[in-house]
This record gives sequence, structure tokens and C-alpha cells, in this order.
Amino acid sequence: MWSRLGRAWEAVSLRLPAAAGALTLALALTARVAEPGWVERIRLSAFDLLITLEPRPPSPDSPVRIVLVDEESLSRVGPWPWPRTVHAALLERLAAGGSRAVALDFVFPRADRSSPAALVAALPPLPGVRRLAERAAALPDHDALFARALRRLPVALGFAFGAGPAPPPRKAGFGVLGPDPAQFLPDAGQAVVSIPALSVAAAGAGAFSVFPEPDGVVRRIPLLFASGSGLYPSLVLEALRLYFGEAGYQVRAVGGRSKSVEWVRVGPRFIPTGAEGRAWVHYSRAPNTVPAWRVLEGAAAPEGFKDALVFVGAAATLLKDNVATPLGAATPGVVAHAELAAQVLDGRVLSRPDWAPGLELLYMLGLGAGMVLLLPRLGAAACAGVGLGACVIVFPLSWFAFHHAGWLLDPLTPSAAAAAVYAVVSAAAYWGSEAQRRRLEVLDAVKDELIATVSHDLRGPVNAMLMVTDAIRMGVYGPVTEKQVQNLDLLQASGHRLTHFVSNILDAAKIKAGRMELLKQPLKAEELLPSIADLFGLSARAKGVRLEVSLEPGLPAVLADREKIEQVINNLLGNALKFTPSGGVVTLSAFSDGGVVQFAVSDTGYGIAAEDVPKLFRKFAQVDLAKQRETAIKGTGLGLSICKEVVDAHGGKIWVKSEKDKGSSFLFTLPVATA
Repeated sequence: MWSRLGRAWEAVSLRLPAAAGALTLALALTARVAEPGWVERIRLSAFDLLITLEPRPPSPDSPVRIVLVDEESLSRVGPWPWPRTVHAALLERLAAGGSRAVALDFVFPRADRSSPAALVAALPPLPGVRRLAERAAALPDHDALFARALRRLPVALGFAFGAGPAPPPRKAGFGVLGPDPAQFLPDAGQAVVSIPALSVAAAGAGAFSVFPEPDGVVRRIPLLFASGSGLYPSLVLEALRLYFGEAGYQVRAVGGRSKSVEWVRVGPRFIPTGAEGRAWVHYSRAPNTVPAWRVLEGAAAPEGFKDALVFVGAAATLLKDNVATPLGAATPGVVAHAELAAQVLDGRVLSRPDWAPGLELLYMLGLGAGMVLLLPRLGAAACAGVGLGACVIVFPLSWFAFHHAGWLLDPLTPSAAAAAVYAVVSAAAYWGSEAQRRRLEVLDAVKDELIATVSHDLRGPVNAMLMVTDAIRMGVYGPVTEKQVQNLDLLQASGHRLTHFVSNILDAAKIKAGRMELLKQPLKAEELLPSIADLFGLSARAKGVRLEVSLEPGLPAVLADREKIEQVINNLLGNALKFTPSGGVVTLSAFSDGGVVQFAVSDTGYGIAAEDVPKLFRKFAQVDLAKQRETAIKGTGLGLSICKEVVDAHGGKIWVKSEKDKGSSFLFTLPVATA
């Protein structure tokens, strides 16, 4: 029963790494398809890395300009909100500079309370107020002045979706290809809009609402909004329409499994979008900005606005319109809109191709399955090299696709999944090998006790047999023939070998119990090594391996138990011949190293992987070589542990140097015998 349980446990230990790795890979694939928040954050961080490594290069020839209401503008012009006359003056400056279109990232939901009539109406009913009101009524209304400026050039006025009281204005029509795209967009609800006088005067109206990702970063800007059953453009889209002088848009939507808005066309430009009609923003580190006060005071060169698409918005911290982007934590919201418009006009828009998720899933599946299949065969280091090599190829390829085509591909999530599979398979393999080793150690303890008992009881009968055969051979019981003497010699030789075998078993038990007896005496390497080489010479020649001895002249003697050291060298030399293929070389050498003599057994065999070296000198911790399986090389896993115990008992040190597929060198030191 115990044997069957042991075999069953061994089978489970062998299959556990592959099963754990396959389960981890299946969970990773499921998570990638379901895409919970943490998976999405990993994917988005990969896109952030691409944009950070290669932001959109500055383009002095870009027609997009950004006028910012910053802290200095508030200091010079006055606190916010500014009178509408200031906004009118700003538009007049831009019109005089020859701007082609303007987008105002503001909404004006109330009448200007700084108009003369509004100021007088707020006064208490004192004498003379009526006459003052009559004079104020004759003065131009600030909103009327602003509306007049809005008519001077094409202006897209912003509005905000949310808990607004009114439906948003719509200035352009939509031509739809495919199903109604509104059904694929979230309902934005009502809007906060500008007063009718301004909304009517503006040539365009677009929503400036943006929706950060779950981590608070604005990476995409909606191009389309659905409110009720209608479609509405974003401020960016409306600004581009006015810039191109178009009357409307084309929208391509796809149904079926995709159910998304595929692209939006404005003028000659096609803008790829995602499922919810959002476009990726390729941010730059140096957008074309100018403070509003410079425009108002005429300090900004008018030719800088010739044929420009101008975005006007807030940058002052007090106005609370800053957003986080992949390049920074405090970017004015109007800059995000302007950056998207600039890349559309440049003709290079970022996109996430429809086939990208499928390709990334295939990469994850291939790399993860490779970890599951290759790790038990190649070892942890080689498999890590394969995975690292795949990442070294895939990461530059994703950057190449980003650089040349503007495609956003995610190499990070599949690589992280493969790393998780690698870690789980490695941990399961280690746990399985450690559990098996502990089980073997328990069995070894039982075996040692049994063998020690049997060997001790066997020594007496064997010695008695040798004494009797020796007496018969000497003629104590009568004359013996020559043939009988030969048979007695054979019997005695077998008895001595059996005695030697029993002694070795008892020595192993003593080593384990800490009671090993050493008969130390001066021992010279030039006497020891050639004699051992002669013993193994026939085996080496039969295998086609060249056996060499290299001795430093004048080596001092070491203080050691000859029989025990012979046992160490025999074990190391036997292993070297066992794991060296035909045509290889095994070298037995010794040289002086300070107060010790260093012995070495080197070969040109299969070598040992770096991760397997630390467990070589543990009991039963055999190295799992593919070559070993192919050539059916077997061992107990005890030899090197005994070698270490013997060398340690002599006050020496034993270690190994090895390189996979190039060979190994086992070295140990023994102290020099003092005079």
C-alpha cells in the first residue's frame, strides 16, 4: 500500500507544475477577456509608456494655437469671471489676426451682470437711479457686444453635459453609415448651455466634457455624445468642422458583436474611434500656447494666428480646469482638446485596431503555454531567457507600430501573465521536488537503520566464513588440491569484497550519525592520483573518453584518510566518465593553493544549469538532465552528499564550476600535512 501511495504522490508531483501553470494561464486569459479594472490599468500603463517615450513632436507649422487664461492673465486683466467685453475684445484680436476658426472652452449660462443696465438694476431705489437706468439702457449690452464679436468669425461655443436644465444646441448634421451610432453611446443627459443670445450668434456648439479613465488620467476624448435620441459633437469635432468650412459630419457605426462607432469624418479627415466614440490623444510636451493677456494687449504677433484654429480655455489653478495626462498631472483641459485637433490636422491619429486584442491574446497564450511546456524541460534559467527574449522582440515591435502607424498595442499585459505563469510553475516544481526529497529522506532514515543493523549482523558470519576458508586452505583439516585452493581463493576474495561493502555501508551510517572514524596520515597526490587513474583507464577507453592526469611538481603531502579520499575521487571520477560523451576529455589534477592542496576532476560533458548547482550536494537532489534521460543514466543521488561529508570531516571544502553543455569541474581542498 505504501509503495502505491509513494508512486501516486510521485506522479502528482510530476504533473503539479504543468497543471498549476495551465490553471494560471487560463485565469490570465479569462481576466484579459473580462478586463477588470486592474487589467485595464496595466494595459493603459503600456500605452502611457509609449506616449511618454515618444510624445507628439512639436510642430511650429501646426495651425492649432492655444490661448490660455492663466494666473498672470487674471492678475493683469482682472478676476474671473471676466466681463463679456473682454471676451469680445479677445475675439476681435483673433479675427484681426486672420484666425480661421475659434473654439471657446467656456460656457456662459447667465447674462453678464457687469453690463451697465444690470449694474444699475442691482442698485437700491434711490433718487436719481431711474435717470441712471435710462442712461445705462442706452449703452451697449455686454452680451450683445460679445454676440457681435461671435459673428465676426466662425466660433464654436462650448457646453457641458451633466445635470443641465436644457437640451444642447446643435449646429451641424450627421450622415450615418451603418446602424444608428447613438445606441452605442452612453446617454449624456441634459446640458449646461450658454444664454440664447450667444448660442444663436455662435457658428458652432460642442461639448467640452471629458471622462478620465478609472485612474483619473485623460487619455481619450469623446468625439460624439448621445442625448435623448440625437447625436451631438464634441468641441474638438465642432472646431474642426468650422476650420474646414463643412456643414456636417459622417459617422460610421458597426453592429453585430462589435457594436461600436468605427470612425468619424470631418472634412477630409477620418478619425478612428473606440466603442464609445472616443479618440486617443497623442500629447506633446510643448503645445503652441500663448497667455490671454498677451493677445488682449497686442503683445502676441498677429501673424501667429493667420489661418489658425485657436482654442481658448482656462489654465489658472483657481479655475479648476486642469486634468491629468500621461505626461503630467496638471494639464489645462483645453490643451487636451487642442492636442487632439492638432494631431487630426497633422494627419496622424492614434488608434487601437480592432484586431489588437485578439493578437495580444494569441501572444499571451503562446508565451504562457511556452512557459508551461518548456520550463520543466529547459530549466528555470533557460526558460526565463526564452521569455525575456520574447519580450525583447515584442516590446520594440509595439513601439515600431506606435511610431510608424500610430497603433496602440499592449505587450505588457501578456508579458505580465507569462511572468505569473513562470513564477507559479517554478514554485510548484520546487515545492514538488522538496516534498519528494523530504519523503525520500524519511525513507532513507528507515533504510539506513535497517542496513546498518543488517550489515552489523552480517559482518560476524562473513568473518567466521573467512577464518574457516583460511584454515582449510592452510591444510588444517587435511591436504587440499590445487583446484580446491583456487576455489578457496575465489571464495576468500568474494568474502573480502563483501566485508569491504559492509564496511562502506557502516561508514555511511556513521557519517550520517556524526561518528565517522578517520585514519589520517600524510598522503601524496603524485602517488594517489595515478593509481586511481589506472583503475579507471579501462572504463574510459571502453567509452572512448580520454583520461588525463595533471600534477603540479613538488606538491606537499596532505593529512588525510587515504581510503576515504580514494572514495571521494572514485565517486567524482565515475560521475565524470558517466556524463561525458564519447570523444570527450576527463582530467584529474592537483595543485598547491596556499596552505591547502586543491584536487579537481574536470570533464567536457553535459554540464549543469546554474539553478541546479546549489542542490548538487544534497541527498537525493539529482539534476534533471535531458541528456541523462536520453542515455538512461541512473544514480541514487547519494554520492556527492557523501563526498561533501568526507571532505568536510577533513577540514576541506568542495564545490563545482559548470556551464551548460560545456562541462563541469568538481574541486575540493585538503589541508597540507605539517612537519
